[in-house]
Amino acid sequence: MTMDAYNLTLILLVTLVTFAMRAVGAVVMARVELGPVSSAAFEAMPVAVLTAFIAPAVLSQGLPEAIAGTAAVLVGLRAPMAVVIVVAMAVVVAMRHVG
Repeated sequence: MTMDAYNLTLILLVTLVTFAMRAVGAVVMARVELGPVSSAAFEAMPVAVLTAFIAPAVLSQGLPEAIAGTAAVLVGLRAPMAVVIVVAMAVVVAMRHVG
């Protein structure tokens, strides 16, 4: 890919808009008190986003990914997210090595 002025300008604008949105969000959220429902929704958001990225691969790639997804769900019922990710990666690597 060649970097012409149009692409560079577009990348810089998207970067600035993204930064501005995050900065405004941080400033606004520092002044807003969330209720229990909103707090619970924000706490569940990382899991929901991660699930949205992982679910298609788990459901469409094959048996190693399906087994790793099942292991991740079972471990996720009791363990923190970092442990779930490590277990899922280990299981998929092991299953691909075996199969």
